[in-house]
Amino acid sequence: MSQRTPELGYLIDDLFMSITFCKNQVASAQAFRRSDGKYQVCLELIATKFRGTPEIGEEEVPVDDYIDIGVKDASGSYQ
Repeated sequence: MSQRTPELGYLIDDLFMSITFCKNQVASAQAFRRSDGKYQVCLELIATKFRGTPEIGEEEVPVDDYIDIGVKDASGSYQ
């Protein structure tokens, strides 16, 4: 069994110790074509996280998580 690392400890709590809901949305996005033909994408994200318990109900908790983000091109492919 691997040891629990401090930077990912929240994930164990979110997945196994509580009921956790996340609401992530893009507030704005811009893409710029670089001189090498690739794109630089700038995103403004709104991330909220809630924990639910039978005793308290649903409460908002701070977001200090790693969030994976994928960007597709116009044909729907990841680059």
